[in-house]
Amino acid sequence: ESIEEARQQRDKIARDKAERMQRRIKDQFDEGGWREAFNAFISDLATYKMAVLKGPVVRRRKKLKWEQGPDGYRPVVSDDLVTEIERVSPFDIFPEPGVSSLSEGYVFQRHKLPSAKLAALIGVPGYNDNTIRAILSRQISTTPWSDDIMDSTRKQLEERDAFLDAPTTTYEALEFWGKVHGRLLIDWGMPEDVVTDPDKHYDANIWTIGNYVLKATLNYDPLGETPYSGTSFIKQPGTMWGLGVPETIEDVQRVCNAAARSLVNNMAIASGPQVEISVDRLAKGEEITTLAPWRIWQTVSDPAGSSSPAVRFVQPDDRAGSLIGVYDKFLRMADDQSGIPAYIYGNLNVSGAGRTSSGLSMLMGAAGKGIRQVVMHIDADIILPIVRRQYTFNMRFDPDQSIKGDVQIIPRGATQLAMKDVMNTRRVEFLNATANPVDVEILGKSGRASLLREVAKGLQMPVDEVIPSKEKLALLDAMSAATPQQGGPQPAQGGVPLQPDGTPKGGQAGNQVTSALSGRP
Repeated sequence: ESIEEARQQRDKIARDKAERMQRRIKDQFDEGGWREAFNAFISDLATYKMAVLKGPVVRRRKKLKWEQGPDGYRPVVSDDLVTEIERVSPFDIFPEPGVSSLSEGYVFQRHKLPSAKLAALIGVPGYNDNTIRAILSRQISTTPWSDDIMDSTRKQLEERDAFLDAPTTTYEALEFWGKVHGRLLIDWGMPEDVVTDPDKHYDANIWTIGNYVLKATLNYDPLGETPYSGTSFIKQPGTMWGLGVPETIEDVQRVCNAAARSLVNNMAIASGPQVEISVDRLAKGEEITTLAPWRIWQTVSDPAGSSSPAVRFVQPDDRAGSLIGVYDKFLRMADDQSGIPAYIYGNLNVSGAGRTSSGLSMLMGAAGKGIRQVVMHIDADIILPIVRRQYTFNMRFDPDQSIKGDVQIIPRGATQLAMKDVMNTRRVEFLNATANPVDVEILGKSGRASLLREVAKGLQMPVDEVIPSKEKLALLDAMSAATPQQGGPQPAQGGVPLQPDGTPKGGQAGNQVTSALSGRP
């Protein structure tokens, strides 16, 4: 018994620490911009070959706090160190060629730093103040790393015109994460007591503008990991660059575009008649470049003696129906190839099994398999490494010892998404199947309440407010057993005497029942 009690106590302490760590990480993510970064990441995931999140990154941020004084609350601005999560544009990430994930090899990230942001780095630990001041005062010249063609193409894709660029000077910085020779780190200003062996390679973080080093520090992650995590909508084995939705449906998209162009052309051609005119039979000065209703054509007789008209009208065939059929056919093929049917995002124009609620539910469940696969990619490649890095940071630098413990990070998004609907449906079916007197007698009120509690949890309802607890159910059973029968008040089971109106008389047992039902201690 003592061993079992010790094990239960140990498990309880571990659960409490894990829950505190979970709440701390959630607060840090909310404060560090996780929601905004993740929304932008989802857009990249559906569009580009790869979507990337970076974090946690420690930055100094101004915070507004309110302190109470003699005259009321007053605003206080403080500079705090916070961990942030940010979305990295696929145009700004340059991994080592040939690697299969961002955790392998080195990584470059390009930054566009306006002069104000560059000046804000002065005084930040790790940055070279003299080099930054020299760049800002234009004592040294810097050249951009990328070419104008790349930037102009990106502006077109991001719908940014030239007049929307910042009016101040912008510097192009490169951030490097990877292994660097020790002698280079010493040349860039790192002390020799940190770089103990100049012939070794160290995991480092380097910032450069042009040929000048702004920052050179070691990567203090215990495993030497970079702060980048990326995944794709459809992953390709052996490479980190997968496929987005546009590339998945590229062939079908071309056919749909061709059908749409042909449909527009046919609508234009078939909107009016084609006119055939014998110009040698027109009267002198007759205009033939315009066509108007109720027009009168002046012609002369045919010199050959023919009775055919000088002006003929031909109405082209309308092929809109067949072209729309082609478009719809390939549009449905695009749904199959992408794994995102139209009814997933609200288009209920579904034929066949989708015309009934149960059939539509089955179709949506089948279509959700592809979405769950994408969620598994996000869990394994994004959620797991970022939460693990945040957990490692808290274990090393957070002073709160009540959150610390040796845990394993397990993302549950894909598992819950796959099982949530199925399990809740099965619970409701079981609840309905046991709604008969025989099963109710076997389960009892406590068993029935447990079933209702699980169903309510799956529906995200306030369980504690809807389903009474086991203790309250027991007290309700005691009250029902203590109900007086005909012929006057009878003592309830358990020895609690009743008043003539059926309520328990005073005393310890009666007070316990009435206070528990009223919610008072």
